[in-house]
Amino acid sequence: MMTTAGDIVDRFNAEARSFTRLALVVVLGSEARLMWSDGANLRLRLNSYIEAGGVPIGTIGYIEARNRMECHIKVLDELSEVPSIKAHLTRLLHEIQARWMESHGMNPGQSNLLTV
Repeated sequence: MMTTAGDIVDRFNAEARSFTRLALVVVLGSEARLMWSDGANLRLRLNSYIEAGGVPIGTIGYIEARNRMECHIKVLDELSEVPSIKAHLTRLLHEIQARWMESHGMNPGQSNLLTV
């Protein structure tokens, strides 16, 4: 059975409850689009990206507690055998981590990050 956009959004919404923020990552052309769980019209947006040739590849999320960021990435099951997908998600995660650290007045040498 083929996974639908609705199935992906339903799983994503269920997972999002465990995170401070969670993003569904969709590759569209040479760009990665991040659909954050607190955004509007996720199902409609995902359908729009897919119709334009986008491919959902996984999620990036973090849990924030006491000035610490615990990060998680997950490749969609359908793409779990493609090693470049995890590498792409990891690069995006590092960008998110850097922005988070900057917004909390930290420099890259301060280690308050845990990547799982």
